[in-house]
Amino acid sequence: MSPDQQFFKLNIPLVDEWFRVTKLPSDAIVLALHILRKMAAWNKTEDTISVSQLMTASGMGERRVQRALKALEKSGCPLRKIGHGRVGSTYSFEIGRAHV
Repeated sequence: MSPDQQFFKLNIPLVDEWFRVTKLPSDAIVLALHILRKMAAWNKTEDTISVSQLMTASGMGERRVQRALKALEKSGCPLRKIGHGRVGSTYSFEIGRAHV
């Protein structure tokens, strides 16, 4: 492997809790992973991401992204929407709730 490749880890019990126990739809899982990947790439615990960015990254349409985001917010996972502005919504990864 090349040393310039980037990786991020997910805690297995965290993945089990979010995706199996909360029964998240697959679209919500895709968006959660994209949001987490975007934050991890820049060493952030919060970031502002637009629906259009999520549409581009996931290949989903606008309505599908909106439904998946709503399911993600209702799921109780440690990824939280903490604000909304002109350029997108700000999401926070609550490390204390994540059990990582």
